[in-house]
Amino acid sequence: MLRSILYITAFFMAVSVCFSQPARPMVNESARPAVGWDSLKNMIAYPEIARRAGVQGYANVSMELTETGAVESVSISGYGIFSSNIEEIVKKLQWLPEMQNGKSVRATVVFELQFQLRSMQDMPKKRVLIIESDLPVGNTKK
Repeated sequence: MLRSILYITAFFMAVSVCFSQPARPMVNESARPAVGWDSLKNMIAYPEIARRAGVQGYANVSMELTETGAVESVSISGYGIFSSNIEEIVKKLQWLPEMQNGKSVRATVVFELQFQLRSMQDMPKKRVLIIESDLPVGNTKK
């Protein structure tokens, strides 16, 4: 009886140690804004001139990040009317670097912002942020 109690106690102690360990960082992870993609989306406003003119469109953003997550360069294409404050916003943000095999590496981050108008009777304006990422190195699935 005492032996069973000791085995059960040892089992629960081992389980508690396993679950009390801090989470290990991801080995492979894409670069991303430290505040999260949804927060980035909420920081970018629909340009007033485009809203008044009833213009909808998109902006493609391509950024080069260093190993530390610093923004090295930003390129924006698409409808020029929508690119007014995007570069300023993405440069101000802190970015988490891309991780490959547990090591931070230089990365290219590419995403598209779609600007869509809704009628005033509908819910508030909705902005769609499409996030794309390359497959991890060595992954050949498509």
